[in-house]
Amino acid sequence: MAKRMAEVLNTSDWQTPLPLSTVSRSDGRWRSDHGFRGGAWPAINYSIASGLAAYGHRDLAADITDKMVAHVIRQGISEYYDSISGKPLGVRNNGMVCVILTMMLDGLCRKHSLEVRKT
Repeated sequence: MAKRMAEVLNTSDWQTPLPLSTVSRSDGRWRSDHGFRGGAWPAINYSIASGLAAYGHRDLAADITDKMVAHVIRQGISEYYDSISGKPLGVRNNGMVCVILTMMLDGLCRKHSLEVRKT
């Protein structure tokens, strides 16, 4: 199932400029700026990337998390984002976006890293 999921998520229906949209672009209800009809959520992307990495799809997981982390660094923390324009949507500075740090701490990213400093 993980292999099939990776194949599907690696298509243009799901690989929006800011991945992953919550609904396939081929779905008639898709809207890039709507929360659960096509927006991109850091918390959802973390869950998906964690599962992909656990089943051997580390490159796809890193692509998703690197794009999301870079975007949050540029745009600031928001609950979710427009999956095409990247515009921050929902609640600004929403605490659940701390998963951005977890993406890096868990080693899901290739381009971004973070480690806990021992004192």
